Amino acid sequence: MSVGLLKVGEIYCRSVLSRSSLYDIDYSINPYVGCEHACVYCYSPFYVGRKFSGLNWGDYVYVKINAPRILLRELKSNPLGSVLISSITDPYQPLEGKFMVTRRLLELLVKSNLEIYILTKSPLVVRDLDVISMFKNVHVGFSFTNLDESLRVKFEPKAPSVTDRLRALKNICNSGVKSYAFIAPFMPINRDLAYSLMDELSSIGVDYVVVDKFNIHGDPHDFINRLTPLFSGELIKQFEEILLHRYSYYRYYKSLKDDLIRYAKKINLNLYFSY
Repeated sequence: MSVGLLKVGEIYCRSVLSRSSLYDIDYSINPYVGCEHACVYCYSPFYVGRKFSGLNWGDYVYVKINAPRILLRELKSNPLGSVLISSITDPYQPLEGKFMVTRRLLELLVKSNLEIYILTKSPLVVRDLDVISMFKNVHVGFSFTNLDESLRVKFEPKAPSVTDRLRALKNICNSGVKSYAFIAPFMPINRDLAYSLMDELSSIGVDYVVVDKFNIHGDPHDFINRLTPLFSGELIKQFEEILLHRYSYYRYYKSLKDDLIRYAKKINLNLYFSY
């Protein structure tokens, strides 16, 4: 079926708990294939491909309709370790309001011994605080690039606003659930934007912040081409200088780490890097 310009379908999965290659994460759970948020920097299309619809990223979502039943079976083996919900989709994108797959999975996971990390851009996660608060070891995080709403509209055209995310994150902080923010990917635009975001995150009482670098799979020129209609030539040139040359990005990211670590210490913010 189609919802506006979004193609929505239902699929049956064979597994839910997938082994993860992410640092410090043992498993990932992705309740959906595809994501409505249509973030232009997202690396997920590289893993999902177009085998389901042939549509552009952000134009389709497939619901893993049998995921709770499969997870119930997998949990019988008493898996241990950490789980990230989600790694290549948003577990609280708008369709979750209707299908409630993520909530049903959480209701099963609360009985397990797994450490749970939830990552989203959506305030909808607050709906499930009644379940989330029952976990012994759970972290709820929101993903950001910066505080600039005009940039958010360009990079994340269908995602919730920065203001809505910050408000929801503050609710998580006030609930007593362990909270975090994920600055991902770090934009090679202006470090002052990162500092202002860190200030805001510190002020609302987030437990820790994780910074991630750009993960561009495939030809980086394709990514630059997607940005060209959105930004000025000067900014595109800046992206090209940093992202098209691996060593340039390595040097950039190294100096970035040093600067952000110093600033985090200055404002007493717990800061980590995923890579």
